[in-house]
Amino acid sequence: MKALDKGFTALNLREPGNNVVRLERDMKNEWGQKQLHGRYYALLTAEGTDSLASCQWLTKGHLFPETEGFVMAMQDQVIATKAYRRWVLGESLVHDKCRMCNSTSESIQHIVSGFSVLAPKEYLFRHNNVAKIIHKALCSKFGLLKTEVSYYKYNPPTLLQNAHTKVYWDTQIVTDRSVANNKPDILVMDRKDRVAHIVDIAIPNDDNMQKSRGGKIRKYQDLSFQLREMYNLDKTTIAPLILSTSGLVPRTMVTAVNELGLSTGLVVVAQKTVLLVRKFLSAAH
Repeated sequence: MKALDKGFTALNLREPGNNVVRLERDMKNEWGQKQLHGRYYALLTAEGTDSLASCQWLTKGHLFPETEGFVMAMQDQVIATKAYRRWVLGESLVHDKCRMCNSTSESIQHIVSGFSVLAPKEYLFRHNNVAKIIHKALCSKFGLLKTEVSYYKYNPPTLLQNAHTKVYWDTQIVTDRSVANNKPDILVMDRKDRVAHIVDIAIPNDDNMQKSRGGKIRKYQDLSFQLREMYNLDKTTIAPLILSTSGLVPRTMVTAVNELGLSTGLVVVAQKTVLLVRKFLSAAH
């Protein structure tokens, strides 16, 4: 038995200098210093990222172990794309151009957000699934839904309304003066509280979250002004709901969900939807 004891007994593990027990701080530092894997850690711990919300899928996503492992491999950028094989594994005979569009390097980022072949269908499907989660929650909040249905079976009507509230889905909004961007994903007109909420969803690459949010706010400024003037509202809000392609959650996403009066539990549901991208990556393999 002594020969088998490698120093892992309870008493030995407490000995100073024992290398088996590693501090969380040290492991995080090591993770952050990795040239490839550390990129995700840097974004996860960036000032504008809600690191706790970004990791909720691990405890509340209820994913299969193999799916969870795949997601972590995607976040660490170790999926065997042609770019990874060429530049990380050093397979010099592998050409790194995307095998389907042949226009740019076949990286994870290209496949999950910059692949023109997937944009009209797969990216739109992912975007709409997140939008449906939010639309369904808003309609439930205002008592506009008569039956409960899962978001993936939910087909939002163009307009749902009652005596006090209208909720529009992907509809061009007619205004007194023409505005260039008048078709948000969701528009809530709350006549009781005299407020309108312009809700728009984006799922950019990890390093484009803040840029996407700023773009959404600028995009709907004119519509916001027109709605306030036309309907004599006390307030209009622009709520960009942003999740990155690898599931990073900016702090502004949690704030926006709270301001809409929705449960922050919706964030992990939307995050899970975004993370289930296996078919995206397999499309290029």
